[in-house]
Amino acid sequence: MSDMGSTAQSAYDIIAQTLTSYGLEQLSSFVNQMVFQENIVDTNILVGRIRQTNEYRQRFAGNEQRRQAGLNVLSENEYIQLENVYRQTLRSAGMPREFYSSPDTFSRLIGGDVSPGEFAQRINQGYEAVRNADPQVVEEMRRLYGVDDSQLAAYFLDPQRATPILLKQARAAEIAAQGTLQAGFGVTAQQAEELAQAGVTGEQARQSFQTLATATELFQPLAGRQEEAISQAEQVGAVFGTSAAAQQRLRKRQAERQAEFAGGGSFAVAQDGQSSIV
Repeated sequence: MSDMGSTAQSAYDIIAQTLTSYGLEQLSSFVNQMVFQENIVDTNILVGRIRQTNEYRQRFAGNEQRRQAGLNVLSENEYIQLENVYRQTLRSAGMPREFYSSPDTFSRLIGGDVSPGEFAQRINQGYEAVRNADPQVVEEMRRLYGVDDSQLAAYFLDPQRATPILLKQARAAEIAAQGTLQAGFGVTAQQAEELAQAGVTGEQARQSFQTLATATELFQPLAGRQEEAISQAEQVGAVFGTSAAAQQRLRKRQAERQAEFAGGGSFAVAQDGQSSIV
């Protein structure tokens, strides 16, 4: 191999190792072209060109955020060392692996100049939030989704990072918790998610499940009548307005019971899906 060829190979090898340390192996063909086709063997120039690529800027996105905020830009080694500290903190706390498997996880922390100590404190606060959360909601998260404490802590620690899955599950769990507390219903994950998707809040769920709890006699067949019980799924669909068929069946049952309920109140489902005992 000629001296020029040896120099080019040496430069390529050095930069290839650098790319590996940065997690930017996808730029190897870019470097290959610069070294062997453009005859650029100065490693400082090569690194400078790498820093101008979109891949590099995305990999070290936290530095761009720091620059815009008027903070000092970290060297690549400093940046990676800080990532490793964050990663070890998450791993030691038992956080879900997806929270520390990608450099994107840490760019906002680095861009926001969050120190390792502050980050560790946030982790502890996340666990504290889990411990202080509504026990029934936490229990429903476990029952419906098998979400463990570390995942719950991650949700409370950084809701934006945990969404959309955990946030959707938390809303559904809040609804399911009201089903258990107010009516003794074991609402399914699908039912709870449908209600959450429909915009039902925890307070609305509380009121609606209370309504169901006060009208249990309407859903059961009367002795001596050829009636079928109205299922829990139909009750939920009717009171929350998510099933027109369930609403229709409940109205029919209500009409059939007018005589029995005369003077004692009856269960009414309005056209807009709202429910009440009247």
